[in-house]
Amino acid sequence: MGQIILISLLAVLLQLSDASLRWCSFYAEMTRKESTSLWINLFGWSAASFVIYFLIFQQYGIGAVEYKGILMIGWIPYLAISVYIIGGEIFRHVFIFGMSALWSFLQHNWSSWIVVAFFVEGKTDAEIIITHAAFYLILFVALLPLEKYLFTRLLPPKEFFLARRQSIYLSFLPPIIILAHIIRLADNVLVHSWEERFSRIYLPFVFLFFYKYILTSTKLFYRQKILERLNRRLKGKLLTLKEYNKFMQESRKKISVMRHDLRHSYRLIYTLLEEGNVDKAREYIVTQKLLLESTTVRPFCHSTIINTVLSICLTRAEKYGTEIFQKIDIPDNFKTNENDLALLLTSLLEFSVHTSKLQPPGSRKISIVILLENEQFILEIITRCNENPPFDSDALKIFVKKYDAYVDFSQLDDQIKLLIYWKDEI
Repeated sequence: MGQIILISLLAVLLQLSDASLRWCSFYAEMTRKESTSLWINLFGWSAASFVIYFLIFQQYGIGAVEYKGILMIGWIPYLAISVYIIGGEIFRHVFIFGMSALWSFLQHNWSSWIVVAFFVEGKTDAEIIITHAAFYLILFVALLPLEKYLFTRLLPPKEFFLARRQSIYLSFLPPIIILAHIIRLADNVLVHSWEERFSRIYLPFVFLFFYKYILTSTKLFYRQKILERLNRRLKGKLLTLKEYNKFMQESRKKISVMRHDLRHSYRLIYTLLEEGNVDKAREYIVTQKLLLESTTVRPFCHSTIINTVLSICLTRAEKYGTEIFQKIDIPDNFKTNENDLALLLTSLLEFSVHTSKLQPPGSRKISIVILLENEQFILEIITRCNENPPFDSDALKIFVKKYDAYVDFSQLDDQIKLLIYWKDEI
């Protein structure tokens, strides 16, 4: 009875040690509430699994089949709990499970070497199993600083798993590496030959090389993403500069015409007033005022690039006869990168202007609201639209990931509504 209790407890501790390695990999992106919930559930299942393991050993005895079966199957509920509570992309969990399984297999192998070298002679199966599990846990505790160092740095960023094919290859490679060895161990032999144990000696090199590959690939991936992001920014800035240059050239032409006609305009207004045509004079002044306003960059905020984007896009919309409603309140000292915000506005407003242009004249409307309150940015764009146009913005995806923004895209009746809010931070 005492041996059954001890082996059941050791088996539970083995499963918990493996679960802790997976927890280390996700710890940095988990909240304290999630971490607490995870361990409450893991310990809760550990209590239940202890009873299950006890009943199995009591019913079938303590042997290689029972012990190996528990080790090869018992991890499933622990992994399921982690996936459920931590959430996120399933391929990330598969990858971390594979790497933790590789590391666990290494420690099982090292423990077996110690047991076979010093503790097999004259021992029963139960005593060998207890000794093996005990040395596994001793190694686990002794190597804990190294394990923490490896597994806290092991998980590639979420962007690394966005490409579906790349995710499959990356995630399933560690489990596939270990699968062949697990199949060979799925027998009723408790102590394998030295030749079989030596065949597993290359696994540390597999683990270390694969670990190094992941770190190197992650760095290269990040460099590529940074270069792509910089390239998009440069293209966005170039497009904005081209639009701005075109806008300024058109403005110069309009101002040149206005200067040329300035004397004529004064004379016409004077004549209309002399003749008592006050309404016509007022109408002419309003027309000239609108023409003058069309030659200036509107002062929405103190950011030149954001002002330029808003002026160009909204002026273009007005040329198409689009009714514009705007409420823009951006203070001078906002922290969000103005280039990121300018690229986002360019992408979203170009979509809105194009969508609005497709509507019948007289029904073209765009509403844009940009507010910063209590360090929270709110961006809302509503566009009149009777269709369901495709919307796919790389600028929006990049912005959402960088600033952890919330996005709500909806279409109701004849309106498309895009709501984004994020914390104003660097």
